[in-house]
Amino acid sequence: MKDTFSLQDAVFDLFKVDAELLGLLGDPIGDDELNNKIRRETFDDSQLDASSVNFVSFFFLDTGATENYLVNKGLLQFDLYCDSRYSAQRISTVIKRILNDNFEDFKVVFEGQRYAFNPSIYKYAIRVKPLITAY
Repeated sequence: MKDTFSLQDAVFDLFKVDAELLGLLGDPIGDDELNNKIRRETFDDSQLDASSVNFVSFFFLDTGATENYLVNKGLLQFDLYCDSRYSAQRISTVIKRILNDNFEDFKVVFEGQRYAFNPSIYKYAIRVKPLITAY
Protein backbone atom coordinates (compact mmCIF):
# COMPACT_ATOMS: atom_id res chain seq x y z
CA MET A 1 0.00 0.00 0.00
CA LYS A 2 1.30 3.45 -0.93
CA ASP A 3 0.67 7.10 -0.17
CA THR A 4 -1.03 9.31 -2.77
CA PHE A 5 2.19 10.55 -4.39
CA SER A 6 3.72 7.07 -4.66
CA LEU A 7 0.48 5.68 -6.04
CA GLN A 8 0.33 8.35 -8.74
CA ASP A 9 3.95 7.59 -9.64
CA ALA A 10 3.17 3.86 -9.87
CA VAL A 11 0.27 4.56 -12.25
CA PHE A 12 2.45 6.90 -14.31
CA ASP A 13 5.17 4.23 -14.55
CA LEU A 14 2.62 1.75 -15.94
CA PHE A 15 1.12 4.25 -18.38
CA LYS A 16 4.48 5.36 -19.79
CA VAL A 17 5.41 1.82 -20.89
CA ASP A 18 2.07 0.74 -22.34
CA ALA A 19 2.52 0.85 -26.13
CA GLU A 20 -1.21 0.91 -26.86
CA LEU A 21 -1.86 3.88 -24.57
CA LEU A 22 1.17 5.77 -25.84
CA GLY A 23 0.00 5.23 -29.42
CA LEU A 24 -3.42 6.67 -28.58
CA LEU A 25 -1.70 9.66 -26.96
CA GLY A 26 0.35 10.38 -30.09
CA ASP A 27 3.54 8.47 -29.22
CA PRO A 28 5.17 11.14 -27.01
CA ILE A 29 8.96 11.39 -27.26
CA GLY A 30 11.10 12.59 -24.36
CA ASP A 31 10.23 13.43 -20.77
CA ASP A 32 8.62 16.82 -21.47
CA GLU A 33 6.24 15.46 -24.07
CA LEU A 34 5.46 12.40 -21.94
CA ASN A 35 4.67 14.60 -18.92
CA ASN A 36 2.35 16.72 -21.10
CA LYS A 37 0.47 13.63 -22.29
CA ILE A 38 0.28 11.92 -18.88
CA ARG A 39 -0.17 14.61 -16.22
CA ARG A 40 -0.15 13.91 -12.49
CA GLU A 41 -2.08 17.04 -11.58
CA THR A 42 -5.35 18.85 -12.14
CA PHE A 43 -5.65 20.76 -15.36
CA ASP A 44 -7.52 23.97 -16.19
CA ASP A 45 -8.89 23.44 -19.69
CA SER A 46 -10.18 26.99 -20.13
CA GLN A 47 -7.25 27.93 -22.40
CA LEU A 48 -6.88 24.55 -24.11
CA ASP A 49 -7.19 24.33 -27.87
CA ALA A 50 -8.07 21.21 -29.82
CA SER A 51 -4.56 20.79 -31.24
CA SER A 52 -3.22 19.93 -27.75
CA VAL A 53 -5.28 16.77 -27.18
CA ASN A 54 -5.23 13.68 -26.62
CA PHE A 55 -3.87 13.52 -23.06
CA VAL A 56 -4.68 12.25 -19.56
CA SER A 57 -4.63 14.21 -16.31
CA PHE A 58 -4.99 12.29 -13.04
CA PHE A 59 -5.09 13.45 -9.44
CA PHE A 60 -6.57 12.71 -6.03
CA LEU A 61 -9.83 14.58 -5.42
CA ASP A 62 -10.14 13.45 -1.83
CA THR A 63 -9.28 10.84 0.78
CA GLY A 64 -11.50 9.48 3.50
CA ALA A 65 -11.08 7.45 6.65
CA THR A 66 -11.87 3.77 6.96
CA GLU A 67 -12.47 1.69 10.08
CA ASN A 68 -8.76 0.82 10.02
CA TYR A 69 -6.87 3.88 11.26
CA LEU A 70 -3.82 2.92 9.15
CA VAL A 71 -5.72 2.93 5.85
CA ASN A 72 -7.64 5.61 3.97
CA LYS A 73 -9.75 5.34 0.86
CA GLY A 74 -8.73 7.76 -1.86
CA LEU A 75 -10.75 9.17 -4.73
CA LEU A 76 -8.50 9.23 -7.79
CA GLN A 77 -9.80 10.93 -10.93
CA PHE A 78 -8.57 10.45 -14.48
CA ASP A 79 -9.62 13.22 -16.89
CA LEU A 80 -9.24 12.37 -20.56
CA TYR A 81 -8.98 15.32 -22.96
CA CYS A 82 -9.67 14.01 -26.44
CA ASP A 83 -10.40 15.06 -29.99
CA SER A 84 -13.52 12.87 -30.17
CA ARG A 85 -15.83 10.56 -28.28
CA TYR A 86 -14.25 7.65 -30.15
CA SER A 87 -10.75 8.57 -28.92
CA ALA A 88 -12.04 8.92 -25.35
CA GLN A 89 -13.65 5.49 -25.55
CA ARG A 90 -10.44 3.85 -26.78
CA ILE A 91 -8.22 5.60 -24.21
CA SER A 92 -10.70 4.85 -21.41
CA THR A 93 -10.73 1.16 -22.30
CA VAL A 94 -6.93 0.96 -22.21
CA ILE A 95 -6.66 2.88 -18.92
CA LYS A 96 -9.22 0.60 -17.25
CA ARG A 97 -7.36 -2.46 -18.56
CA ILE A 98 -4.06 -1.20 -17.12
CA LEU A 99 -5.66 -0.41 -13.76
CA ASN A 100 -7.54 -3.72 -13.54
CA ASP A 101 -4.44 -5.72 -14.49
CA ASN A 102 -2.23 -4.04 -11.89
CA PHE A 103 -4.34 -2.88 -8.95
CA GLU A 104 -6.81 -5.09 -7.14
CA ASP A 105 -8.58 -2.20 -5.39
CA PHE A 106 -8.95 0.22 -8.33
CA LYS A 107 -12.65 -0.31 -8.96
CA VAL A 108 -14.42 2.28 -11.10
CA VAL A 109 -16.97 4.21 -9.01
CA PHE A 110 -17.82 6.87 -11.60
CA GLU A 111 -17.27 7.53 -15.27
CA GLY A 112 -18.82 9.83 -17.79
CA GLN A 113 -18.49 12.86 -20.00
CA ARG A 114 -17.56 16.14 -18.32
CA TYR A 115 -17.90 19.75 -19.43
CA ALA A 116 -14.99 21.19 -21.44
CA PHE A 117 -14.70 24.93 -22.08
CA ASN A 118 -13.77 24.32 -25.70
CA PRO A 119 -16.63 22.58 -27.54
CA SER A 120 -14.15 20.85 -29.90
CA ILE A 121 -12.69 18.91 -26.97
CA TYR A 122 -14.31 15.78 -25.62
CA LYS A 123 -13.59 15.49 -21.88
CA TYR A 124 -14.26 12.21 -20.11
CA ALA A 125 -13.65 11.28 -16.46
CA ILE A 126 -13.02 8.00 -14.65
CA ARG A 127 -12.92 7.80 -10.84
CA VAL A 128 -11.57 4.95 -8.74
CA LYS A 129 -11.29 4.49 -4.95
CA PRO A 130 -7.91 2.95 -4.10
CA LEU A 131 -6.72 2.20 -0.58
CA ILE A 132 -3.85 4.42 0.55
CA THR A 133 -1.70 4.62 3.65
CA ALA A 134 -2.92 6.88 6.44
CA TYR A 135 0.52 7.42 7.96
